[in-house]
Amino acid sequence: MNLEDIPKADLILIPNAHLDEGGEVIPIAQRTGAKILAPAELNFWFMDVGIPPSQIASPFMSPGDRIDWEGITIRMVDSVHGSGISIPPGPTAAVPYGGPAAGFYITFENGWTVYFSGSSAATADQALWAQMYKPHAAILGLNGGRDPVDFAMMVKLTATDNPNLVDVFPHHHFPAFPGQRPSVADAQAALNAMGINLTVRDPAVRQVFSFTR
Repeated sequence: MNLEDIPKADLILIPNAHLDEGGEVIPIAQRTGAKILAPAELNFWFMDVGIPPSQIASPFMSPGDRIDWEGITIRMVDSVHGSGISIPPGPTAAVPYGGPAAGFYITFENGWTVYFSGSSAATADQALWAQMYKPHAAILGLNGGRDPVDFAMMVKLTATDNPNLVDVFPHHHFPAFPGQRPSVADAQAALNAMGINLTVRDPAVRQVFSFTR
């Protein structure tokens, strides 16, 4: 991705400190002036490497917290994943680790809600959050090596007592790499085997989606 592909950004949500989650966040924030929202320890790392405090949306935010940002409600939740700092320039003496990994529930002004799991594995907590926040869409990990059953279970949990869930997207899925496994077809087969009547979207690079509630 070229930074020129992102001419404008207002808020960047970073779930953990791994390179594949936030490798270009610093130059994007510097280029656009966007604010960063991340777990507390990672926020302090961003400030330690030169991001102005004014660009940190909520310095002490941790799983279980929420902020209201320009009419949008953002809730931070746990993620079953690590957060070692591999975003350049790497760990600092003051902040050697990125704190807890996180996911986000984002509720827009009209009530439409999306769950972004970060790189989390399936966790029973996802059923609790589904009951609480009832997302309409979910973006869930389908990285190389992911067990398709794990992906399907995340969908099942996110549909718990939640009639709103309609759209499911893969995260860390790279359609530019032919033959990547697991594929969207693998994930869909796992959903079908569980009797989950939802379709996993297979987005193309730069494809734009519109949602209505």
